[in-house]
Amino acid sequence: MGKANQNADGYLMKGWLSANGNSRDKSYIQIGNSLFHSRNFKSLSGGAQHLYLRMAVDAQGNRMIKFSRNDGKKYGIAPASCHRWIGELVNKGFISCIQRYNGGGASSVYQFEYG
Repeated sequence: MGKANQNADGYLMKGWLSANGNSRDKSYIQIGNSLFHSRNFKSLSGGAQHLYLRMAVDAQGNRMIKFSRNDGKKYGIAPASCHRWIGELVNKGFISCIQRYNGGGASSVYQFEYG
């Protein structure tokens, strides 16, 4: 993420890639086309693919992220679906759970792997 395109309002994006009128966003992700064409990524359900990309945006370039199934609510994802898709991402090697928190809506810590 280049600093040249960043100011207090965020990173300058192409207009069709941002819903903000000024085409600036505080965070974004860079995705290689090879990810979308990989057998592993295509084997994920659509929901798991969406969650993976949302988690990547939330991680803001970091390899580790705190995330709970309740965090999916801000994207319109029901906690049960979020839980299922996190399990799918773990089982298929896209993320690993570094520290699990149960109950109380606490966030677990996940690490992005190389799917």
